[in-house]
Amino acid sequence: MGCLGGHPQVRTPHIDRLAERGVLFSNAHCQAPICQPSRTSLLTGTFPHRNGVYTVEPHWRKAPLVKDAVTLPQYFREHGYRTMAAGKIFHRQDQLEPAWDEWGVRYGWDWMGKRAGPDGISGLPTPSIYIGV
Repeated sequence: MGCLGGHPQVRTPHIDRLAERGVLFSNAHCQAPICQPSRTSLLTGTFPHRNGVYTVEPHWRKAPLVKDAVTLPQYFREHGYRTMAAGKIFHRQDQLEPAWDEWGVRYGWDWMGKRAGPDGISGLPTPSIYIGV
């Protein structure tokens, strides 16, 4: 992308124009290059290399270091805040415990699979985390 120094052969006028109008994060990081380890890290305050959560499966509560951890939303809820979620904070409904007072209906992969159809997104092969379960 031009806004990040880019390459002379690559033209990215739309993203460059968007970067000029907004905030450009040029030094952003995540704990892991996959969603569940990153979210587990953020919501429990533990690193993936310490808590053992490296993949989408199994349930993150099976990792010994975080099996009894209090998540950030759970902490807020236990201290008098009303906690609500929507989107993919956790993958499945059984992972919503006891962090939320209320959550939206779109959690996990199922909604995505229904929209993408039986071949998943871009025809990715099974098993793909992008194919509904």
